[in-house]
Amino acid sequence: MAPRFADQIVTLPRIGDYLKKFRDVKAIALPETLQNHVVVAGYGRVGQVLVNMLRNQGQTVLVIENSEAAIQRLRQQKISYIFGDADSDLVLEKVHLERALALAITLPDPASTRMLLQRALSLAPGLKIVVRAHENMEVEVLNQLGAWEVVQPEFEAALEIGANVLGILGKDTDIIQSVIRSIRAGRYRSVIPEKITNLELRALQEATENLSTHWIGIHPDSPLVGLTLAKANIRHLTGVTIMEIERENQKLNYPTPNTQFQANDRVLAVGSKDEIDLFKTLMDQESWLTQEGIRWVPLDETSPLIDLSLTPEELADNFTGIIAIRRQGNLYKWVNKSFKLKAGDVLLLKTSLEDVEKLMQERPISKV
Repeated sequence: MAPRFADQIVTLPRIGDYLKKFRDVKAIALPETLQNHVVVAGYGRVGQVLVNMLRNQGQTVLVIENSEAAIQRLRQQKISYIFGDADSDLVLEKVHLERALALAITLPDPASTRMLLQRALSLAPGLKIVVRAHENMEVEVLNQLGAWEVVQPEFEAALEIGANVLGILGKDTDIIQSVIRSIRAGRYRSVIPEKITNLELRALQEATENLSTHWIGIHPDSPLVGLTLAKANIRHLTGVTIMEIERENQKLNYPTPNTQFQANDRVLAVGSKDEIDLFKTLMDQESWLTQEGIRWVPLDETSPLIDLSLTPEELADNFTGIIAIRRQGNLYKWVNKSFKLKAGDVLLLKTSLEDVEKLMQERPISKV
């Protein structure tokens, strides 16, 4: 419990700032210029197989691990690593998720898995994250919390065995693969007993208990009408999780990516206050209709936007093309004082980064 207790202490005003001066990552073996890498959290049996597979394909890998024995193996194999807890804010700052191609979570602890998933997406909203689920009920919870893909090892083993049995029975290979793809696309729902639904709901409520919940109506003219959850990309754009949809006299718990929004739906949105405000803002914008219309873009050290100071009026007026900013997991949609952009910030843009930089040059903003 010590790491979790320490993480709570460092959130306290003054005390947290003082203690952070003495905190450090236990051990690091990675180049500062690391980019286009895959981060693997956990170097147990699953993590080792995954890392070997990625390296055999020539992919750069960075491992997060808190076992000294595992770190020794990583050193011997000359694999980049960070020694520490994967769900620690300090560790996540060092792995440069904003420059990574993907994150794979293979941790043995379900609570740490959920915490890492949420923190990683708050730091890098557009990051594709593949997560290992430990129990049946975790599959839907992890999907709802924003995982790109959730893998349940027992189900995957059953699917492989089933595919082999169907092959022995003479079934066509294309049909077998179609069945497997259908089960995976349905988040294993067709093979999960219905009785665990209440357990899933309880687990999701526990995972989001520190966040705000709001019922929001979808008016008939909203550009969301007719869009699926997958097309709207709500979770990755805003950080908001849609836990439930009320439609006439029915309730849709755990709406799937293929669930379409309809006029007069009421959706239960879960997230921080700023995330829900951002969701309310974007749900009325036509640019939401295309995946490329609005997107998160990280700032690197070479961007001319570094050290530019945005005033509250400039950010609110939105002339810069910047809708919101994420920094170290925090979302900033409105600010009360000048906000200086830094390397590592992730900007939610309604245009390309190049257009924003050009606009800044044509209409200079104070640089401090």
